[in-house]
Amino acid sequence: MKIQSSLFPQIVENSLDGIWIVDANFQTSYVNKIMADMIGHEASDLLKMKMADLMTPEDWDDLNSKLASRPEGVSEHHTVRFFKKDGSALWVRAACSPLYNDNGDYIGAVGLISDITPFQKDELILQAQRSVFQRLVAGASLEDSLCEILIPIDKLVHNVYSSILLLDDQGRLWKGASRNLPKAYSDAIDGSLIGPNHGACGTSAWLKELVITEDIHNDPRWKDYKHPAEANGLKACWSSPIISKNGAVLGTFAMYFPDKRQPTDFEIQIVRDITSAAALCIEHIRLMEKEKKHVQDMELLADVRRLLASTMEYEDVLRQIPDLIVKHGMAAWSFICLRNDDGVYRTISVASVPAVKKIIPHDVIEFDLSASIGLSKAIKTNTAFFEHLNREQLNQQLLLEGDIPKRMTLQTLIALNLQSYIAIPLEVRGEVIGGFLLATNESRRLYTKPELEIMTEVGRACAVAIDNALLYRELKRSVKAREDFISIASHELRTPLTSLKMRVDLLGLLIERKKFPTEVTDILKPIISELRPDVIKFTRLVEILLDFSKLGSNKLHLSIESCDLSKIILEEVERIKPEFIAHKTELIVSVQDKILGECDQVRVQQIVTNLLTNAVKFGNQKTVSLTVTGDKNSISITVKDQGIGMTGEDSERIFKPFERAVSDKHYGGLGLGLFITKQIVDRHNGTILVKSKVGEGTTFFVSLPLHGKM
Repeated sequence: MKIQSSLFPQIVENSLDGIWIVDANFQTSYVNKIMADMIGHEASDLLKMKMADLMTPEDWDDLNSKLASRPEGVSEHHTVRFFKKDGSALWVRAACSPLYNDNGDYIGAVGLISDITPFQKDELILQAQRSVFQRLVAGASLEDSLCEILIPIDKLVHNVYSSILLLDDQGRLWKGASRNLPKAYSDAIDGSLIGPNHGACGTSAWLKELVITEDIHNDPRWKDYKHPAEANGLKACWSSPIISKNGAVLGTFAMYFPDKRQPTDFEIQIVRDITSAAALCIEHIRLMEKEKKHVQDMELLADVRRLLASTMEYEDVLRQIPDLIVKHGMAAWSFICLRNDDGVYRTISVASVPAVKKIIPHDVIEFDLSASIGLSKAIKTNTAFFEHLNREQLNQQLLLEGDIPKRMTLQTLIALNLQSYIAIPLEVRGEVIGGFLLATNESRRLYTKPELEIMTEVGRACAVAIDNALLYRELKRSVKAREDFISIASHELRTPLTSLKMRVDLLGLLIERKKFPTEVTDILKPIISELRPDVIKFTRLVEILLDFSKLGSNKLHLSIESCDLSKIILEEVERIKPEFIAHKTELIVSVQDKILGECDQVRVQQIVTNLLTNAVKFGNQKTVSLTVTGDKNSISITVKDQGIGMTGEDSERIFKPFERAVSDKHYGGLGLGLFITKQIVDRHNGTILVKSKVGEGTTFFVSLPLHGKM
């Protein structure tokens, strides 16, 4: 092809872009210095190349299909990706025009080339971010979202493997997402610790800075990771920590290469951009996951409370707690034990996911309290806690353990692949009467403080339910004792009373028939007149005792101590909030600060719980308010709902045991909550009043003295 060389100086001199001329077969005929520098090759080397030599086959096929109309005289603009000599991507905007000879034959094309790599990088990463947030809105997982962030890497860097690892609270890095990284290598580093000599990723997370490894084989930081890297053809790597807005390390981003090499400035900028995008994604998803987990925790707590409120037979209800914990995804297995009347702790229920059902025993067994870990420790120390125990630690304990039953337990835990557990004691009236444990066998899901807190609340709810059930049983025993007493009284009193009445009536009849001398009649007549009303009154008293024999007596023992009533009431409000969330009911709380006084803290909290539970049950999902005020002498607690209300007649009887203002067919419960509340208020020498109107709601007013003997 003959080119008018006299045009070259003018073109080169006046152009700020690269100039690339190719013949009809896309063989390079000419490039200016700007073009050669742009693509990283000498001009003389480019003359030996075709355009396709600087592109991936897929990119070339795509571009070639777009150039079909060029011989017909069509000028075009294209965005094209080349790969420079150092392997990095070069994105250009090419304005291409066809060239013809003197005979009008098509002989090639000339292109004015502009480097748009920085803009293309930003656009690709921005597109990835938009795609990520679209996925987040659709509920995509963290792994899927992070994979989307890695997509631009393949378009910006040649022959690269990329990955994102996530850092947990124990200082371990776990698989987050990867592209093209060999699975065998990804599995080998999954769960690796961070530290100064833990490869590029572990070191960068430890130092909180970019770590560049040009040659994995000769880098001492790769001593423990060199073999899996080389076995999978990885020879160079650079890794950067992913850091949150508050400076915490969230994970690492890494690029691996099959050749020894250094990063270019462009690639280092890519690392910075990707880590920034990944940080936004991880923080956003973790915030969503935290909110989702909070809702799930509240749902679990609400389900536990509903279950516990369904019956006073607490043993039957507690047997369902492990199953509820497992079904809510909180554990791979869980069990609960209770102390029987002989003081022996026995496992009464076990639940597990299908994968471990064949390993863990599900029958009721006597519980061994001699162990120094797990639920035994929680019961003996009356302390709720979580602990991480992996296979290596359990094997060490197994080597030191000589007791055969304990060795069998350790072997079972090893077979279950125990990783972490939470143990919760159940304390009722100052005594530990049992406890429950939940465990996970997932190394990526170790229990932390938030899980311990929600399980502690579950344990507290169980303890309150047990206490209420025990109170209920005491009431039943009191009722039974009263019925027995009335039965005896009716038998022992009615017989002589009947005989006495008959004799009085007989004497009266004899007096009326004048069977006695006048002087005797005058003496007996006033006596009989006075005796008859007394007999009638006594008879009525016995009948009243019989009528009220169904009412039980309740004995409450108060533990009075100085406290901040505002604080304990607010604590109880936090515990009851899940009930309101479950019923989709708004709770407005107004509690005056620092109301100091003397009371039984647990019983005052029980007052608040019973009144709020009553309000949410009958409140028709309308707003419920709690107002607490105080002065130097007393505290006032007011609970108001806007629910179904009740009649004045119902208001007078709701504080009696088993009395209800509504049918138990439509509302659950046993009719004891307000009765127990009234007993607690009375023992504190306080008062409780109710104001209600059908269809407009109910308000309870409680007043308790802050000082004085109770």
